[in-house]
Amino acid sequence: MINPETYNWDDLPENIEKAKQIRKNISEAGAVISDAILRYKKKKINARSKKEAADMALAFKDLDVYSSRGEIDTAYGWDMITAKERERLLDLWDAREKYVAASGEFRDDITDLLQAAITGLSAPYTVFLAETDEAEALAEKSRREAAWRKAGN
Repeated sequence: MINPETYNWDDLPENIEKAKQIRKNISEAGAVISDAILRYKKKKINARSKKEAADMALAFKDLDVYSSRGEIDTAYGWDMITAKERERLLDLWDAREKYVAASGEFRDDITDLLQAAITGLSAPYTVFLAETDEAEALAEKSRREAAWRKAGN
């Protein structure tokens, strides 16, 4: 909470612009990290695209016809799929078992760290942003009150 009597009101316009730039930078950094998460997921599950990596149902849709690893082996045994396809499906099955949480979200230590990085992007600026927002709100309130008084109310 700022002290309105000691706050340097002359710096407010500059602080507002700086806060806008900080928020823009945080957003851009978050987008870069989010893209890194998608690229990482794509690599871990051998997805064909980032779209697949973002949508676990789409990424693992090839497994929809199988209820177990054994069914994949059976399909191979009956020459319904090739050895290469069998290996791909088994790898996909293992990736789903290892990385997809009950919520349907891909999770491992790396993605948890990257999500924490996104969450922590604003940490160094929290106080500055909060103080600037508060000062801006107080200044706006003061302007409204002055306009109201000037109007004769």
